[in-house]
Amino acid sequence: MAVSASNQLTGTVSAVPIAAVNDEVEMTLAGGAKL
Repeated sequence: MAVSASNQLTGTVSAVPIAAVNDEVEMTLAGGAKL
């Protein structure tokens, strides 16, 4: 899936794993796909 500044992704935040240096956000989209 190509994502650019003009795309809008509708979903909910499903996880926020906290790491030592970088944090990540996992998002579940309306169709069930996860980013």
